[in-house]
Amino acid sequence: MRARSGHIKFDKKVRWKNLVSAFRPLFLKFLEETQQLPEDMESVDVLVEENLRDLRSNRKPEGYNREGVMRMIFPI
Repeated sequence: MRARSGHIKFDKKVRWKNLVSAFRPLFLKFLEETQQLPEDMESVDVLVEENLRDLRSNRKPEGYNREGVMRMIFPI
C-alpha cells in the first residue's frame, strides 16, 4: 500500500506567518519527493508566491499545487 498523504503537526503557538521562510524549501522538497517537480521552474515560482501571499498575511495558504497524484494540503 502506498502512502497518499503526510502530516506535519505544528505547536499551537505557530502562526501561519511563521512558515514564510520555510515554505519554499518545504514545497520544493514535496514536489521533488512526489516526482512532480516540473522542468519549468517559473510555474513553480508562481505557485510558491501564491501560497506565500497568504502566509505573509497570516492566513492559511490555499495549498496551490499542480494537478498531481499528491497535493500539499493545509489543515482547516
